[in-house]
Amino acid sequence: MLNNRCFWEPTLDGGQGRARAVHEPALLAARTVARGRPDRLCYVAARDIGPAYTMTRQLIVYCLGFTLGSALCATQYILIRLGLFRRNPYVGIALRVTRDSDDVWWRVHRAAAPWIGWAGLLAAFGALLAGSGLYVAVEPETADAFSIASAVFGYAGGAIYWLGVRSGHRHLL
Repeated sequence: MLNNRCFWEPTLDGGQGRARAVHEPALLAARTVARGRPDRLCYVAARDIGPAYTMTRQLIVYCLGFTLGSALCATQYILIRLGLFRRNPYVGIALRVTRDSDDVWWRVHRAAAPWIGWAGLLAAFGALLAGSGLYVAVEPETADAFSIASAVFGYAGGAIYWLGVRSGHRHLL
């Protein structure tokens, strides 16, 4: 909700002007003063002003990114557990030694598989939080809370994945 704060929003002619928000049901009427020109009235949709719009975009990015990451981790975990994860240059723990030998590839990935599974679960929970935030959050503060919680769990999944890579490296020694 806007509390008569000032925002920099484009005017109808494309120039940058200083806008003061006025609350109306469907639209926000903003009187702008742009670069020494006389005042003009600019109507801007309510969703385009303020931090809620920015946080919604961030929640969309988190939701899509963490969903993709969790799907990749889940696929990798299942293929490792079934013994179907072949050596490839695109996905997996790619070291010089793992690229040279199938045996080393399997040992490293079997050691890292539990970590990869947990990383996928944390990323999925981060994506679920971001999706819930898109559904529930109508106030900027609520969207902000969902965004922060989603980022914490999603990036924790990335850290757990990194720990799995380190575990695979240690398994070689």
